[in-house]
Amino acid sequence: MNDGALVAGVDLGGTHMQAGVVGARGEILGRASAKTDAQGGFDAVVERIAALVGEACGGAGIKVDVLGAVGIGAPGALDVSRRVVLEAPNLGWNDKPLADALGAALGGVRVELENDVNAAVLGEAIYGAAKGGGDVFGVWIGTGIGGGIVLDGRVFHGSLGTAGEFGRMVDSDGAYLEASASRKSIDRRIRAVRGGDESMSAGEMAAAYREGDVIVREVINSAMVLLGRCIANQVTVLSVGTVVVGGGLVEELGEAVLALITDEVREHVFPASVGGRVKIVGTALKENAGLLGAAAVAREALAVGGAG
Repeated sequence: MNDGALVAGVDLGGTHMQAGVVGARGEILGRASAKTDAQGGFDAVVERIAALVGEACGGAGIKVDVLGAVGIGAPGALDVSRRVVLEAPNLGWNDKPLADALGAALGGVRVELENDVNAAVLGEAIYGAAKGGGDVFGVWIGTGIGGGIVLDGRVFHGSLGTAGEFGRMVDSDGAYLEASASRKSIDRRIRAVRGGDESMSAGEMAAAYREGDVIVREVINSAMVLLGRCIANQVTVLSVGTVVVGGGLVEELGEAVLALITDEVREHVFPASVGGRVKIVGTALKENAGLLGAAAVAREALAVGGAG
């Protein structure tokens, strides 16, 4: 299969989604974005994704049927072998055949399915902050917390197919990690101390943090320390040398929080002698990570051949 074929990547989010036509070197030749509007139901979302891919193709000056394949990064737990979204709480989906449905909506274009954070980590491993970094573990902090693992240049799914669900780690009290360290939980904890019902965006949290807001700094710092300790556990188990951390809050604050995470990883990883060799980096691709990673999934499928 021609490695120079044009592919498209789709980054499907709970509230917004984007699609892009991607060339062989990772260049985005045309892109489009829109609201997901998941409340309209699965079929309606699939039609909107197909229209978005068509719009991106129009921006690249091509027709949809020129694409070699489309990769889509979807939130939640997936069965990649069955091409099905098993459970995506933020979309309200269970057992949805996303890849096959989108392929049909695109007139038979090959579609490959991947978890959205897996796709983002793969994008960083190929084109971004972890390029040339060997095996990679990635963490994305948003409404929840997602994780992804890339080993030997390929996404690791595990024998059950759902590896990387980092935010669903359970602590000694039976609570999920994302209940303490996601952006949503950080916002909730800040409001619990301050009082009031007004939520803060990632940008507002970051601004308050930089301005020295004591409550915001205390809550964010404690969340990042917890994340660092949990990441240290993953590094100990997987023995990966590079960890990429993404998501709006981390992207806004950069080194201020990455330093906290790094300190915790290096203090708690085993054996201690490897701590100094672990690299903790922020996403370089930011909002493009998932799109480029999804496109890379499509390109890899073309390279290995086989049925779509």
